[in-house]
Amino acid sequence: ILLAQMELDANIENHLPMVRWLMTQRNSLGGFASTQDTVVGLHGLSAFAMKLESGSVDLDIQFDVLEDTQVLLTETFKVAANNMKLLQTRYVSREVSNKATTVKVKLVGSGRALVQSAVKFYVTEEGGAVDSGDFVVDIITDGNARRKRSAESADDGSVWVKGCAAAKPDKETSGMTIIQIGVPSGYSADQTETRSKTTSPDIKLIEF
Repeated sequence: ILLAQMELDANIENHLPMVRWLMTQRNSLGGFASTQDTVVGLHGLSAFAMKLESGSVDLDIQFDVLEDTQVLLTETFKVAANNMKLLQTRYVSREVSNKATTVKVKLVGSGRALVQSAVKFYVTEEGGAVDSGDFVVDIITDGNARRKRSAESADDGSVWVKGCAAAKPDKETSGMTIIQIGVPSGYSADQTETRSKTTSPDIKLIEF
């Protein structure tokens, strides 16, 4: 739609609402929901960028991360002719992001720049065990498990995932059963810890 509108209307200002909406659909890496969406979306954004006046760029972009009125983190990016095509990023630690309530952006200078923020989080689904017909399966997560079992006073970000599966009482045999647990991006399985906690004689193989 953006490409068609730009062919029909030469006024760049009229396309800004569509471009802003399109930008909200991008993920943290600049892509879209699928490969096809990414190709089409970047095609439209590239065509729009080519129609903008090039001009000179000299911008200072300041980010303030706040908890209410207290500034937790300040970062300033410089955008000029020598780096205007480079991606500049800043990762905000979990210690800061857990407290943050507001992010303020201040631009000083002349030119155009794209500013994007991305928030990633995982939500544990509640609801108890799931009856699949032959088995009852339950997943229990505990973000404080490591702290509870050791003398560490600070949460180091570890998460225990306990997969529980049991054949229903009316099933005499089940044959081979595979339990597969996915690990969210940014985490890796502690293989030694996992093997030591898996003690059931019915488990024949553990793979990572």
